[in-house]
Amino acid sequence: MRIWKPIYVLLAILIAAFGVASGVQIRLEPESNVGVADQRSTLTITATLFTGRGELVPDGTPVVFEATNATFRENAVTTVQGRARAVLISPAIPGTCTITASAPSFGAISKTEIEFFSDRSLLKSAKDFIEVVAPNPLAYSPSKKLLNASGKDLGVRVRYRDILISADDVQIDVPNYIVRARKAVVKIGRNEIPVEQLWFRLNARKGFAVGTRNADSLVDVRSAGPVLVPVVEARPSLGLAEISSSGLKATEEGFSEGQFKFVDDDESITTILAKRCVAFPRRELQFQDATITAGGAKVAKIPLYRIGIEGTDANAFQIFTVRDNKIGIDYPYFLNLQPGLTTNLRLRTGESYSRGLGASSRISLDYEMQWNRGDEMNGGLILSGMTRKDWSLGARQFIRFGDDSTLSLNADMAAQQSLFGSLNYSKPFKGFALNLISTNNRSLRGPQFSFLSNALNLESDPIRSKKSPITLFYGLSATYDANRFNGTTTENRTFGMRLRSMLTPQAVDRNTTLNASASVTRTLGRTSQPFVVSGSMSLARQINSQASMLLMYDYLDDGFNSRQVGKHRLTITGNINAGRFNMSLYGNRAIDVPRLNIFLDVAYGIGGKWGLAYSHTYTQFNTEITNEFFPMLTYNLGQQTIGLAWSNRTKRFGLQLLGTTFR
Repeated sequence: MRIWKPIYVLLAILIAAFGVASGVQIRLEPESNVGVADQRSTLTITATLFTGRGELVPDGTPVVFEATNATFRENAVTTVQGRARAVLISPAIPGTCTITASAPSFGAISKTEIEFFSDRSLLKSAKDFIEVVAPNPLAYSPSKKLLNASGKDLGVRVRYRDILISADDVQIDVPNYIVRARKAVVKIGRNEIPVEQLWFRLNARKGFAVGTRNADSLVDVRSAGPVLVPVVEARPSLGLAEISSSGLKATEEGFSEGQFKFVDDDESITTILAKRCVAFPRRELQFQDATITAGGAKVAKIPLYRIGIEGTDANAFQIFTVRDNKIGIDYPYFLNLQPGLTTNLRLRTGESYSRGLGASSRISLDYEMQWNRGDEMNGGLILSGMTRKDWSLGARQFIRFGDDSTLSLNADMAAQQSLFGSLNYSKPFKGFALNLISTNNRSLRGPQFSFLSNALNLESDPIRSKKSPITLFYGLSATYDANRFNGTTTENRTFGMRLRSMLTPQAVDRNTTLNASASVTRTLGRTSQPFVVSGSMSLARQINSQASMLLMYDYLDDGFNSRQVGKHRLTITGNINAGRFNMSLYGNRAIDVPRLNIFLDVAYGIGGKWGLAYSHTYTQFNTEITNEFFPMLTYNLGQQTIGLAWSNRTKRFGLQLLGTTFR
């Protein structure tokens, strides 16, 4: 770490010279980063708004929520104790849903993404974990996502659900659940299978191995009159076999024995060494007694360490950043780190919540706790800003019962001023499913208010036809809302029927896929819109190995949200990763109202360690327009990238110490 000391001193001097910027930042926190694309389950999205000095924005600040391929119950909401909450209704089409929240009066915007799966079985896999222990330090490469371990006499242990692999040498391709091993014993349930070489996909519970399996062998030839009859017996022999819970079976499948070979990861710059690792293939890796090395030199030694699955060499140990001349710190100190329970303290300041160069000066010390028991139960608790007067407390809990019904509970006390709670209960029956959603937000101090919303939905199981690519669902819904403010209470009750349809993904050609969905709801009761109609159509194309794009059209006519964000919306996303040149584009435009979002990021490597980058954010909501862009000159300094950017908003230069290298 000695090499970085003069660099940090230089940065501090430059930061003092450049000065400090102000603005409003938005922190987006979804209830969960994964969900099921069934168009009936919901997720609560919370947007917390801070001023540049770290204070919460005034109550009543309007915030607009938008989502691609999905809808919110209310798109336009106002803040209470600096927080605005919106309920997202899951889409009908699986994939990534981009969530944006903007505060037009401050020109601030932020976005996040939620992955929606086609069914709950895929959602379960997002919570799977692989446990690895070894007598020698195991090594993880963040760039290759490979975990290597070795230990004589079957010293390495790999555990996944009821599968235990003991081996001398192991390499795990973490995101793909693939285990390669030499001289191993695979135990699935009570069945133990010794092998010499192994290629095994954990989540599929099968693979290939070189081991002793029964194969037909010619043992004799007997004559039956003029005909010679071969005598064949199944005898043990060493060779290629398919391995599963039933044991080894000779196979004729086209599996190349070269796939048993370990992947070379010598080019990895950063390596994490540890005694034990718990890997969540879709989320993160947790290490005990971790040592982080870069270029062979030890960077840090930490008792407990965690890195996201998308972590790279550059951000494997990213604690300090500089954004818009402000030093940022995000340092987690883990108190406990194990598969079922994680606790830590986190020091944060200089957070970047939006796409611009702005960063908050708010300093926060948080206590975080997370617990889980596979797909049966998980939850968390966070005490944020515990050293501040405006500290907040939040908790969440998810439970899956034996009949496959689920219950989600959330509670949040914001700055000790208000209390928010939500309940989401789902239960499958024969032929249909029930979903109950309830949210409540009430004040604890100051002006007295409470907002209560209840919704009950019954929907049929999918109705499929062999002759049609369209799947149908029908159901009933009922809602009850009650708002109380300064002693005045208003209530609203509705009930209705809904029919929705979903198109099975259609291949337009080898590289293009078409998706579509639609729904119609007939609402009775006190409502200004007796019919609610929504629909979505998307066209995804893989242009080549370096470029892809997605075009989407959304329609919504509900008499309320459609007035805010428009009935018709067009969305385009595109990505190019071509060597030195990288680009990402997100655009969302309402056709019938003045609403537009454009996010553009471009990076180009000039050569050597120098590069150019450009970021542009343009948003329009009615007459409020935000147009912010900044070009940046970058220089790769070891594992970090230093950038000098000019902002059209502040009309000055800003220093950036980034965690991502522009190549």
